[in-house]
Amino acid sequence: MAKRFFKDLGDAKAMKRSKIVVTGSYVMMVRECLIGGRKDHLFIVELGCLDAWDVERDERDEPKRKAGDEMAWMANLTYDSAMGNIKGFCLGLDWRQLGLDEPFEEDDVDESFGDDLIGPDQPARNVVVEVTAFDRPQKEDPSKMFTYLNWRAMPPEEVETFLDSDDGARALYNKWLKAKGN
Repeated sequence: MAKRFFKDLGDAKAMKRSKIVVTGSYVMMVRECLIGGRKDHLFIVELGCLDAWDVERDERDEPKRKAGDEMAWMANLTYDSAMGNIKGFCLGLDWRQLGLDEPFEEDDVDESFGDDLIGPDQPARNVVVEVTAFDRPQKEDPSKMFTYLNWRAMPPEEVETFLDSDDGARALYNKWLKAKGN
C-alpha cells in the first residue's frame, strides 16, 4: 500500500506562511512538487524566481535571492504545522493555472489534492505565484527567528501583464517551460 502523506490535509487549517531562506518579495514559478528527504518526510516545492524585491542583502550588499535563482520550499511532514503550511501553499495557487474548471475552497484541499500535486501530472508545474517572506520569532525560543511565507495566487491575466512588462522574467519563464518535465 502506498504511503498516505496527506491523510490529515483535509482537516488542517490553512497557514498562509511557511519557511523560506530569506525575507523579501518574489514572483515565483512552481517547477515541481515532490516528497523527499531520507525518510520521505519532506514536502518539497521547487521554485524558479522570476522577480525579487525588498530582499534581505548579504555582507556584500548583494540580494541573497534574485531573478533567475532556483529555490526550494520544504514542509517537514513530521511537524504538526506541516499540513497547515502545505494548505496555505495550495490556496496560493490559482485555479485557472491549475487547469481546474472552477475555483476551489479551503475544504477542497484534502489528501487527494495533495496526492495530485506530487503525482506524475504535476498540476502545479508552471503555476506563477507571488510570495512574501518575513521573519518572526520562534514561539519556543523568541531569540531564534523563522522565515515564513505568504502565498498569493496570481490570475492568468496578471501573470501575462507581469511577463509582458519584464523581458527578463519572460525569458526565464520560457526557459523553464522548455526545461525537463514540461
